[in-house]
Amino acid sequence: MSRIKEMAARVIFALAACISILAVVLICLFLFANGLPGMMEIGVWDFLTGTRWKPGNDIYGILPMILGSAYVTAGALLIGVPAGLLCALLYLPVQLTGNAALQRQQQEILSLRTPFAALTALW
Repeated sequence: MSRIKEMAARVIFALAACISILAVVLICLFLFANGLPGMMEIGVWDFLTGTRWKPGNDIYGILPMILGSAYVTAGALLIGVPAGLLCALLYLPVQLTGNAALQRQQQEILSLRTPFAALTALW
C-alpha cells in the first residue's frame, strides 16, 4: 500500500514539475515572440546597453534593470550564504550527538524561519 502511495506521489510531483517547466517555456516564448520585433527595430545592442527608459520618446534601454537585478542577486548571496553556512555549523554539533529529541527541537526551530520570512515579505 505504501509503495502505491509513493508511486502516486512521484507521478504527481513529476507532473507538477513538467507543468511548471512548460509554463516557464511558454512564458519565455510569448515574451520573445512579442518583444523580438521591437528589439530588432531598436537594435539589440542599443536595447541591452541603453541607460535610459523613456517609452514616450522611443528610448528603450534596459541596462539599469539588468544591473539592478545583478546587485540584488549579489546582495542576497552576501546575506544568504553566510547565514546558511552559520546555521549548518551551529546545527552540526547537535547532529553529531545522536540525541534525537534535541535534533527534532532544533529542526522545528529552524523550520519556523520560513513562515515568518513569508509573512514579513507580505508587509
